[in-house]
Amino acid sequence: MDGTSQKWLNNFNYNATDMYVLEKTLQCCGLEGPRSYMSYLRTVPKHCFNPELITFGCSYLLVNTFYPMQQAGILVFRLTLFVELIILSFYTFKVYKKIIGSIGKHKKQIFSPHCS
Repeated sequence: MDGTSQKWLNNFNYNATDMYVLEKTLQCCGLEGPRSYMSYLRTVPKHCFNPELITFGCSYLLVNTFYPMQQAGILVFRLTLFVELIILSFYTFKVYKKIIGSIGKHKKQIFSPHCS
């Protein structure tokens, strides 16, 4: 039994109401479909029929719905970070130019011959 199946079974055994609410909200049945219940010799709950038997499990939704959303979020985060680094580089260069320009003006004033 893999780790995910063990977690599902433990959660189902000790907190069946949360699993019921999760399955009803997501409209999924068990971890990998109705066979998750059958594998552990449990009856398939009534909420797994809508009006026909829901054949896909909640892990299907996690892999096919939430994972792509996570990847899109990571992409948006990386693009935002990239744009912020470009803006930071631009303003750093601008400030650097200003400092170098003021140092050059200051040197000109120091080394220019004074007329008396």
